[in-house]
Amino acid sequence: MKNLRIIARLDLNNENLVKGKLLEGLRQLGPVRDFTSKYYNQGADEIIFLDSVASLYKRDSLSDVIRSAVSDIFIPLIIGGGIRTLNDIEIALRSGADKVAINSEGIRNKIFISEAVRVFGSQAIVGSVVVRRHRYDWECFIDNARHRSQIFVMERIKTLIDQGVGEIMLTSIDHDGLMTGGDIELIKKINSICKIPIIYSGGISNADQIIKMNSFSSIDAYAIGSSVHYGLETFTSIKTDLKRKGLSVRL
Repeated sequence: MKNLRIIARLDLNNENLVKGKLLEGLRQLGPVRDFTSKYYNQGADEIIFLDSVASLYKRDSLSDVIRSAVSDIFIPLIIGGGIRTLNDIEIALRSGADKVAINSEGIRNKIFISEAVRVFGSQAIVGSVVVRRHRYDWECFIDNARHRSQIFVMERIKTLIDQGVGEIMLTSIDHDGLMTGGDIELIKKINSICKIPIIYSGGISNADQIIKMNSFSSIDAYAIGSSVHYGLETFTSIKTDLKRKGLSVRL
């Protein structure tokens, strides 16, 4: 049985960690390096760095900041935000990333993700899908949830699978930062079609919420932000609780 991965999600603005609710109202929490070392020592399985405004303002992702922040970190790293060219991916991988998450440019440029997979391999490319509930479906958003795409979640996930991504990171805007649990209906909707690993992000704050989601889904990893950023939980406590309740995790 594969271990369930519990991942630290860090949203960045310049060198600082930020966090908001519904991907809005971002509050600065401090230098990102202070958090990466702490989460690594607590046993986080991976770390996701997402530049919260890089895509919106068309700036380069923060490779120098990230390179410094992970100099003593030895777990897989995912970098996203502002990835627009194959050169951006190469820079991110040279900065220490094991994988690169792509959302906005993959929607704007229909062949970009296929090209990225061809050049760097599927194991290095994560298809990022950021969605908000719209009537009876979920619409995909770009530019850190600022702009609608008029593409809906099932279509987008099928496209990413066809393009060969190795993993999908699914973020629920409606649940982000609320710490009240994940989007159960969303996960039930995509569970039947997604045959590659899924990282779920949005609303997850503790072990009980993970257990509830895991009871009906095949999610491979959960990304956690607010509850660990604000010291309400630690990765150690979450993973210990999961292990105690019968889930397979790395301690």
